[in-house]
Amino acid sequence: MISKRYLSSVNLILAGVLVLFGLYLAWDLFRSREIVEDTVAAPRSRPEPAATPIPSQDEYAVIVNRNLWKDKFEAPEPERIPTPPPPPIPDPKLKLVGTVMDTDPSRNRAIIEDQVNRIGQRIYGVGDVVAGVKVMEIYRTRVVLDNNGNLFEINSFGDSIPVPEIVVPFPRICRKIGDNRWLVSKSGLWRYINDNVMGALKTVGCRPYYSPGAPSRGPSQGYEIVILSKDHLAARLGVKQGDVILSVNDEPITGKIRALELLKDVQDQTEVTVTVKRADETIQLVYQIQEELLEL
Repeated sequence: MISKRYLSSVNLILAGVLVLFGLYLAWDLFRSREIVEDTVAAPRSRPEPAATPIPSQDEYAVIVNRNLWKDKFEAPEPERIPTPPPPPIPDPKLKLVGTVMDTDPSRNRAIIEDQVNRIGQRIYGVGDVVAGVKVMEIYRTRVVLDNNGNLFEINSFGDSIPVPEIVVPFPRICRKIGDNRWLVSKSGLWRYINDNVMGALKTVGCRPYYSPGAPSRGPSQGYEIVILSKDHLAARLGVKQGDVILSVNDEPITGKIRALELLKDVQDQTEVTVTVKRADETIQLVYQIQEELLEL
């Protein structure tokens, strides 16, 4: 039979175990609350954000080059006022004195006088420029000219050939100053031709010259004076009937058109040499040219 003392010892041991178990539970409960409070009180640590890199100059250059706000913020271009066309240039005052016609229209010649610049009468061909305008076409009594794209005409012999009131005397046109040398006024010469054109043509005659035995076709070797009045201007300049005009300033005369071309070429020169065949000898007639009339 179990004694009371044994039972008391067992009860005491059980009581002690229960006390220890209760203390363990209390301690565990206390620890769990402390952990929860620590968890709520202490926030979780977060990683710091990485630093934003600074844009490079190239990235800004792209924005500048694209100029995305140009159309929105740029001021509009001012309206361009068209430049008014320049006023038309007036046609120069020209006088058609006469014309020389050829079978080839491109070789026609016109004698034109510039009445503004007072440069006298000169010979012009198609394509030449007179007083800033271009000669386009030459007809018997009219000449077509181009003034910067505007065509206009000058005419001659509209009503009649006027008779001059004052005729320039020969001593004011030419004067002999030596053997086969003459002093000539260009303005006086042109005035004489203009005032006496019909009379000058009636009192002189010439024909192409071909040496004996040479064929009388094609370019000539000069021009022979077959008729010449003693009062003609050419006679006062040393030319005689029967002379053969061979060349002007060493340029041979091969026909009527070539003679007119040579006259055009030398009209601005101050000295002209004409080579003449007279009988069996060749002589040279030298002319010194001045613009104004000769003094008496």
